[in-house]
Amino acid sequence: IGLTTVDFIARENLEFANSQLKLVLTEGRLQNTQFMSLKRDGSKFPIELSASLTTDEEGNPSEIMAVIGDIEERMIAESALKESEEKFRQTFDQSNDGIFLHDLRGNILDVNLRVKELFGYSKSEFLQLTIMQLHPITEQETSKEAFETIDEKGSVNFETRFRRKDGSTFPADVSSSKFEIRGIEVVQGIVRDITDRKKAEEELIEREEQYRQIFNNTNDAIFLTFVDEEINSTSPFIEVNDVACTLLGYERDELLKMRSSEITAPEDRDVLSENIHQIIKERVTTFENTLISKDGKRIPTEISSHVFELRGEMCVLSVSRDITERKNAERELMESEERYRKLFHEANDIIAILSIPRDGSIGNIVEANDPALVMTKYKREELIGLSLVDLVKDLTEEEIMDYFAEMMEKYIIRFEREFIRKDGTTFPVEITATPFTLKEELTMLVTARDITDRKRDRELRRQAYDQIAQNIEDFAELVDRIRNPLMGVIGYAELSETFHSTIIIEEAKKIEEITQKISDSYLETEKVRKILRSEIDSKEK
Repeated sequence: IGLTTVDFIARENLEFANSQLKLVLTEGRLQNTQFMSLKRDGSKFPIELSASLTTDEEGNPSEIMAVIGDIEERMIAESALKESEEKFRQTFDQSNDGIFLHDLRGNILDVNLRVKELFGYSKSEFLQLTIMQLHPITEQETSKEAFETIDEKGSVNFETRFRRKDGSTFPADVSSSKFEIRGIEVVQGIVRDITDRKKAEEELIEREEQYRQIFNNTNDAIFLTFVDEEINSTSPFIEVNDVACTLLGYERDELLKMRSSEITAPEDRDVLSENIHQIIKERVTTFENTLISKDGKRIPTEISSHVFELRGEMCVLSVSRDITERKNAERELMESEERYRKLFHEANDIIAILSIPRDGSIGNIVEANDPALVMTKYKREELIGLSLVDLVKDLTEEEIMDYFAEMMEKYIIRFEREFIRKDGTTFPVEITATPFTLKEELTMLVTARDITDRKRDRELRRQAYDQIAQNIEDFAELVDRIRNPLMGVIGYAELSETFHSTIIIEEAKKIEEITQKISDSYLETEKVRKILRSEIDSKEK
């Protein structure tokens, strides 16, 4: 009591307060005007003042009645509300997703900045449109169903396509919910452009299709199982490719109910179990296994398995390759090797393989057959490592180099020498040498034939020829010895002119005819002798 308005009005508001009081005097009233007031301790607080002018009977101002209210709490609440609204507006406008506010008929009430970016319309243009007008014709039914769901359930989530101002469209994920603002039902629709996601999904689908094509069109059967570490084994198959189905003759659904042991030959199941344990322990392994097809056919395979993580679970990927052809080839190779081994060791001649060092030095025996051991009287471990200098009598390294050069030029050479046995005795041989490649290394194949009998036969033929030649010479000399005296007898008988002379001459001429035939036969025999000499000479060569 007794204070004036100057005493409780904050100094910064005095001028404004005075102007408002003058307004009361001129207009008679003042409503809801806010000032900063002072408390007794000098602190400030906001007030709201409403005032009216009272006049006397003559109409002159007599007093001012004022109602002052402390609005500090209200101001705090209004500030908080304003701040909240500002935060909402910032969130609304700065959202990465487009946000619509519209009524239940689809009339657009507000949009954020992202919506304007997505669609290309201004805010004023949006306020003239409905949500239905933002959908292409193909999505009208989807939009209608979404409105029905919102009205019934209060919210909806769905995918659709929207049309921009320029006519282009884009896929979107929409989440809408219904709520009230000042008693009016509105719908907030959050629109997320999922163009990139759709593109990624399409690429993912395309990659999955590519991988599936690779998975199903590879040449090998592929099996996928989970690892069951509790029992140290694997689960039934969780995936198989088309090759696995074709190889085993099962339908895919049938295989997905089976375990690896059920398609494995009984004799290989223990080995399979060991390999499964190794796979789980080592995470990778390769082994051979015999599979059994639905019709009982046995299929040898080579399986390569490794463990990897799939969607948080440990899996085993096993690639099974049909090695039937390889096994057949290996068996044929083994059989072929066995045949050649028999031919090698059961041959009548010595057969040896000698190395041909790259440095030009004398090669050594790296393999020899059983007849080589028998004929030379060496043990195998003694014979291996020897060179031809050790086995061929009087053979020098220079001769070996000459033989080698001739072999490389002519590919195959033959010559006769004498082999030396372990006990020092010798025997004649005909040696044949030819180069060939063994395990990518140049080697020499040497065969040696014992020609002792041939040498003996050759000597006997020579002796027989010499005897025949001597007999022919002796026979020619005998003819000469008969013919010369016979000529004398004929001459003497012709001179005698007796009865007996005629008989003697006739008989002598018969003898002459015989010797002439013998002489003619000698000429033919000489031809035979030349033929025999030619034959013997060719054999010796």
